[in-house]
Amino acid sequence: VEGRKNRAAKIYYWVAKNIRYLGVDKEKNRPGYEPHDVIYTFESRGGVCRDKAALLAAMLREAGFGANVILISSGSRLDPRAPVVWFNHAITAMYDENGNTEFIFDPTDENTKDFLPKYEEDSSYLIASKEGTTLMVAPISNPKLNNATVDINLNLDKDMNATGSMNYKFSGYSDTIFRNIFASFTKQDYEKFFSRLASGLNPNAVMESFDYA
Repeated sequence: VEGRKNRAAKIYYWVAKNIRYLGVDKEKNRPGYEPHDVIYTFESRGGVCRDKAALLAAMLREAGFGANVILISSGSRLDPRAPVVWFNHAITAMYDENGNTEFIFDPTDENTKDFLPKYEEDSSYLIASKEGTTLMVAPISNPKLNNATVDINLNLDKDMNATGSMNYKFSGYSDTIFRNIFASFTKQDYEKFFSRLASGLNPNAVMESFDYA
């Protein structure tokens, strides 16, 4: 299983990071709405959600995995008793050896560690397969996987001056949010950000050094 996951992860992260989220307006009949051939998306290195999702599905198939595009109502649930076309996003499903959904990928989030960002959980989705399928809901992960924690260690010297360290750790939803925020940061931006965190504890606090991973 880990071998399958690692192989699929390499393909997923390649598409997420190397195919820019970019609208390509080359259609004559329905500009902005017509799907593009996956070869065009691969060669142009650009496309919107449906293009990136289709390319990922095609590359997974080439690697020997079963895969299809998913239509998802990101951020909401749909009523299965009322047929609608209110899907606002396209992502990708990969199947296990028994034909069951093994992983769900969103290649449009270029910075998330998760295959499916946590903010898309509990959303209705439909797998676009020839066989047809019912409306499903993306499962909700354990809340413990979406924590943001901070460890603060302080020491007082004989003059009652405090020195110490702060260690921030983000996971799941918070990790994705901060990764998107930090993606465009320079080293100076990081320094300002962490300095503000330190001054939030005490306005006289001075940051001596910082590191991030």
